[in-house]
Amino acid sequence: MSVLADTMASRRGAGTRRPLLAVLHDWVVTVDHKRLGVMYVISGLVFLVVAGLEASAMRLQLASSGLHVVPPRTFNQLFTMHGTTMVFLVGIPIVFGFERGCTAGAPLPTSVGSPTRRSPGEHSPRVTALITGTSPFS
Repeated sequence: MSVLADTMASRRGAGTRRPLLAVLHDWVVTVDHKRLGVMYVISGLVFLVVAGLEASAMRLQLASSGLHVVPPRTFNQLFTMHGTTMVFLVGIPIVFGFERGCTAGAPLPTSVGSPTRRSPGEHSPRVTALITGTSPFS
């Protein structure tokens, strides 16, 4: 464990747990490049599951010639939405996440002495817009 983590744990109090709402708030308003990268990758993986469900519905329709799982118009819409989901809601967030801090970009700023990336504040609203804009309640 690092020195910084030890001092932060002693300041918060060892063994005390913060409320879930406080932890969630910290994650939503963060400008830490590592947390932003994790949020990008997690949102990409969630939409990977959604795109997999879309693909499963299409494959089920194509499994046999006589199946009528979805109407033809819905199949076309599923095909389009699957492509859009894979490119814009899976591929781009995962690439952004790995570039922003999960793996490749994480050691660089901290190894040169910078506590954060050059401008992490510009990506916090982007992650929030990605998650809220693609939610079923929007």
